[in-house]
Amino acid sequence: MDLYIEFLETNRQLINNTISEIEQVKADKQLTTLEKEAIILSRIGQGKFRDDLIELWKGSCVISKFNDSRFLIASHIKPWKKSTNNEKIDKYNGLLLLPTYDKLFDLGFISFDDNGIIIISNSLTNFDKLGIDEAIRIELKDENKIYLQYHRQEIFKK
Repeated sequence: MDLYIEFLETNRQLINNTISEIEQVKADKQLTTLEKEAIILSRIGQGKFRDDLIELWKGSCVISKFNDSRFLIASHIKPWKKSTNNEKIDKYNGLLLLPTYDKLFDLGFISFDDNGIIIISNSLTNFDKLGIDEAIRIELKDENKIYLQYHRQEIFKK
């Protein structure tokens, strides 16, 4: 029962944080109504940001090239919470990833250098069992590099 209560509390906190972030976006007087809608929809996993990433990455995971978009996550490179409103909807601040890769990237266990070569954290063991190896290289856009620099400096576990 304690685990269930912990689960409910964690979800309540996530929902409250999301509502707070959405209210901040709504109150931002520098954004147009359309920009506010795009930011809010991207926060809840829908909308233009995801569509833009699917188009940018040709509907495939940047790592595996798996191309069924039902399973792909529109992952922010510079985290949503740390991004400006414009960065939140900038397609170059995103990678299209399968859930396992998304989790590894979000938690800082993998990143990419400016040439698209994977960087694997020393704190990640048995990474081969996760479909990760040091030969992975993704095709980057020049505009991704500023966001990846942030990811390597602030998120990646060295």
